[in-house]
Amino acid sequence: MSKPEVVSWSALISRYARPDIEERQKRSLRIEPNVVSCNGMIAGFNQNGCYSESVLMFQKMHSCGLKPNGTGVSSVLYGLGYGGFDFG
Repeated sequence: MSKPEVVSWSALISRYARPDIEERQKRSLRIEPNVVSCNGMIAGFNQNGCYSESVLMFQKMHSCGLKPNGTGVSSVLYGLGYGGFDFG
């Protein structure tokens, strides 16, 4: 079997960002962390109202040594804004 295309697999990520998907199913999606897949997960979590998970994914992205681009930053800011996080 050939190696899956990053963009093709990343398109499936939004499905795995839903709150009704079990953790073991999320782990079964074995994609190497990259900017595209992390941005997809952050956006997917936000679309499904899982704002704290989007922030955690952004932190995981940073801890893996990936440099976020504008899409990742704007997505995590959206999650922070709508997630009701208190910075006071």
